[in-house]
Amino acid sequence: MSEYKWPIARNAAIAAVIALLIVVSSIYVTSKIALIVGPGGKTTTSTSSKPSTFSTSQRYTATFSTISPLAPISLGSQPIYIGYNQFNNELYVSLSNSSVAVINGSTNSIVQMVQTGKDPNQILFVPSFSHEVFVANEGSNTITAIAPNNNSIVATTQLASSPNLMRFNMYNHEIYVACSDSIVAINSSDDIVTSFNYTGTGGLAYNSATHEILFSDTPDNEVRAISSQNQIVANISVGSEPQNLLFDPWNNVTYVTNIQSHSLSAINLANQVVANISVGSGAYYMVSNPTTLYSVNSQSGTLSAINVSTNIVVANISLGAGAEPTMSTYDETDGLIYVPILNDSSVLVVSGSNAIAGQIPTGQAPAQVFYDSIDYELYVANSMSDTLTVAANS
Repeated sequence: MSEYKWPIARNAAIAAVIALLIVVSSIYVTSKIALIVGPGGKTTTSTSSKPSTFSTSQRYTATFSTISPLAPISLGSQPIYIGYNQFNNELYVSLSNSSVAVINGSTNSIVQMVQTGKDPNQILFVPSFSHEVFVANEGSNTITAIAPNNNSIVATTQLASSPNLMRFNMYNHEIYVACSDSIVAINSSDDIVTSFNYTGTGGLAYNSATHEILFSDTPDNEVRAISSQNQIVANISVGSEPQNLLFDPWNNVTYVTNIQSHSLSAINLANQVVANISVGSGAYYMVSNPTTLYSVNSQSGTLSAINVSTNIVVANISLGAGAEPTMSTYDETDGLIYVPILNDSSVLVVSGSNAIAGQIPTGQAPAQVFYDSIDYELYVANSMSDTLTVAANS
């Protein structure tokens, strides 16, 4: 099997961020903002002289209220992943210096720096575990649990290998962790209750209809399902080199990106493939709304818009020549998709009619976006500027 090569591999620092940012499901948010920057050139919060490799024949103009980013939040280290605790309205940003920055969602000030294990990556908020926040530390093979009342570390779970992805099963109240050689289930006492020996897992998803955890078995070109009783209940053949998984709660279908096949496989509640959908090259991340699933195609610089009722591609949205889109999110109030362009220091705004509606300037190498529906602000992790861009209503 040939190894998939990231289109941004020419920049080792950015490639490292993307390797860490393997995320399954989109962040479902509510929004009251319209995010645009004006036409005729973009600004950036970065002071680096690194040129953009992105080119386009136009700068997108506003079709709704124009706003500009607020002053960026300086983190002092490379941001990897943004998590959010709705219990205390605080953001948790994993940093490359083995720490997590805790940011007050109302004031946008850093209230605490929490020292974690080495190379913290994904952050998971679990409402039923006393509202704790969990951090996967790839470099130290641990999971750190942070209490929300004072952001103290209340538990550290030692694993046998490097953790990456985490998903919470709302039914059996266990956290499932994809490690480099296994899938591990952790209970509310922070103890490992079971382990499945699989290598090369590229994605995890929680199916809230069946209460199953699905994971991609990349070397075997399969997706496997774990029941809430921690039994493997399905082995599903999909396309070549399956990676990310996303459960669409609106139509109860799980989608998986097949890197080498340039396709998505749609899996129903009976764990059967009901469609194989051809999309652009480099399909990795996905984001969905009630009617449309978007495949974020990093090599072709496009979004493939898929009607979830028919599983047919209804639009291919060009993001600009050479654009490298990454982890995107959906604004369910305004029906917008926010797409970070890794090599353009910007986030593009895609409207519900599948058109580019606007553009937001960011720091360098924006790798993830998150929307705070309490304070109506969008946060962008800029992996080469060591900052968060904040965009809000003016």
